[in-house]
Amino acid sequence: MRKMILITEAEWKEFEKLKIRDIPRKPIHSVHNSHWICPRCGYVVNDGVPKQYYCDRCGQRLAV
Repeated sequence: MRKMILITEAEWKEFEKLKIRDIPRKPIHSVHNSHWICPRCGYVVNDGVPKQYYCDRCGQRLAV
């Protein structure tokens, strides 16, 4: 027997944001200081070791 789950429009929008954030995106390489930057929020990621798979600020999944 399947149960139906009802959610509000606000919950659906939050789900959509989380789903988009989980799609891996390639970090942007900064030329002038050789750091990798999150493509979503501009936060510096992977400036040292170990490599990061998620942005610390916004939670964007990074394709490494």
